[in-house]
Amino acid sequence: MKNIKRIQACSTDHSFFLFGPRGTGKTTLVKELFQNAYLLDLLNPKLEQELSLHPERLQQYVDGACAAGRLHFVVDEVQKIPKLLDMVHLIIEQKRPICFVLTGSSARKLKRGGANLLAGRAFTYHLDPFSVLELPAHSIPTLSSLLSWGMLPKIFELDSDANKALYLDSYAQIYLREEISAEQLVRNVQPFRRFLEVAAHNSGKIINASKIALDCGVSDKTVVEYYRILEDTLLGVFVEPFHNSFRKRMGAKPKFYFFDVGVTRALTGALEMIPAEGTSYFGDLFEQFLFTEILKLIRIYKRSTKISFYRAKEQKEVDLVIEEFGKPPIFIEIKSAAAVTSEKLSVFNDIFEIFADSRCLCLCREELHRVVTLAKGVVEIWPWEKALREFFGKAS
Repeated sequence: MKNIKRIQACSTDHSFFLFGPRGTGKTTLVKELFQNAYLLDLLNPKLEQELSLHPERLQQYVDGACAAGRLHFVVDEVQKIPKLLDMVHLIIEQKRPICFVLTGSSARKLKRGGANLLAGRAFTYHLDPFSVLELPAHSIPTLSSLLSWGMLPKIFELDSDANKALYLDSYAQIYLREEISAEQLVRNVQPFRRFLEVAAHNSGKIINASKIALDCGVSDKTVVEYYRILEDTLLGVFVEPFHNSFRKRMGAKPKFYFFDVGVTRALTGALEMIPAEGTSYFGDLFEQFLFTEILKLIRIYKRSTKISFYRAKEQKEVDLVIEEFGKPPIFIEIKSAAAVTSEKLSVFNDIFEIFADSRCLCLCREELHRVVTLAKGVVEIWPWEKALREFFGKAS
C-alpha cells in the first residue's frame, strides 16, 4: 500500500522537531508536507563532516534558501551534529522568514550532550509507524499479519512474508550497527545484543532488572542503563504503574514496551513463528500491538494524556490506565479472545471498590459493543478497532 495519508499534522509557520524511530517515514512525511523545502541530509557523510567541522556554514545554506524564496529548511537526522542547534537558535533569533524542520531518530545525543533544544522556539512532534486508522479500510491486513510483521511503512511495500522477515532482521542489525556501535553507546556490543533479545521477550512485562542482568551476564545497573538507551534511541517507552501518590508511583517497577511488534519479534528471533489464535504468544502480541496503537493516537490527538498500568489485589493487573485532566480514569483490559466471559473480567471488581467513578473497558476481538454487569460495577466490551476510533482516534 502506497500513498497512505498520515494523521500526524505539523505546523507550517513555526519551527519544529520531528522525532521517531528509524523507518517510520519522517523524511517522506516532511517532503510531502513541504515540497519546496531546502533539505540538508546529515546521513550524507560529506555533508556531516563539513558541518561538524564548520557548523557556522549552516548560516550560508539558510541564506541560500532565503534567497531562493524557500519557506522551510529541513535538517534531517539533526542528532548527528547536536551543536548545529546553537546555529539554528541564532538564526531563529534573527527573525528570518524561514521555519526549521529538524528530524531525528535518536534523542540520546541531544539529551545527554546538553544540546540546545531551542527553549520553546520549536514545537516537538513524534512520528510512529503506521496506525491501523491510517490504513484504507478495504485493505487492512489480517490481525495475524499485523501481529506478525508490525506497522513500519516499508512492510506495506513488500509482497512476501520472506521479504518482510528479511527487512525486519536487517532493521535490527542496522540499529545495532548504526545507533549502538557507530555512536559508541556501549563499550561491548555483545552483552547489549543479548539484552535486546531478553528485553524483547519481556516487552509489556514488569521489568525485573536482577533477573535480566543474570540472563545477560551484566550488572543490574547496566540493565537499567541499557533500557535508557532503548528509550533514548526511541525503540520503546517505559510505562509506570498507576497510583494516586506520585511518590509511590515513581518508586514502583515500570514496564517497557517496544515501539513495534514486528521489530519485537525480530529481536527475539521468532519471525518464523506465526502467531496462532488461542495461544499465550498471540495474546502477548495482541496486547503489545494495541498498546502501541493507543500510544500513537495519544501522541497525535491527546498529548497531555497519561498512560499507565494498575497492580490490583493478589498481583492481578489491569493492562492500561488512561488519565485525562479533569476526567475519571479509564481502566482498560486487553483480551485477545473472540468471546470474553464475565470471569475474565473479575479484576475490575477490585477497581470499582477503590475508584467508584472510573470507566472500565475490555478491548477484544468480539464484533459488537456490549455491556457486562459485574458484582460491583459495569464493564464495557469493545471490538478493539472500534474502541481505537471511539476513544483515541480524535481530539478531545
